Amino acid sequence: MEKIILFRGRLTGDGRWAEGFYIGGCEKEYIVSMGEKEMIPGQAHWNEIAPGTLCRYTGMKDRSGQRIWEHDIVKAYEVSSREWMTNEVVFEYGCFRLTPSLGFSTIIFWSSI
Repeated sequence: MEKIILFRGRLTGDGRWAEGFYIGGCEKEYIVSMGEKEMIPGQAHWNEIAPGTLCRYTGMKDRSGQRIWEHDIVKAYEVSSREWMTNEVVFEYGCFRLTPSLGFSTIIFWSSI
């Protein structure tokens, strides 16, 4: 199995999401994308992202095949309470976990463990 390490962030110019590799630590943060449709295949494209919008890819997808990212809101079945709970995906202590999250309307179903 291949491990994919990807990040995404909102572009500073128009607010769209960019996915790729993260470059940071200086005054600005970037997502470096490779071979997008509007670019020359194989050419790196540096996208400046807004501070605080960086998210890691969990390596998992929802039922519809969409990637699940850090800070996404998901609905997961809680076995102990026997009900569906709305949670936020967070990255802490070297792993992804779900934390209870209230007041969000966007739901992505967590489909695998």
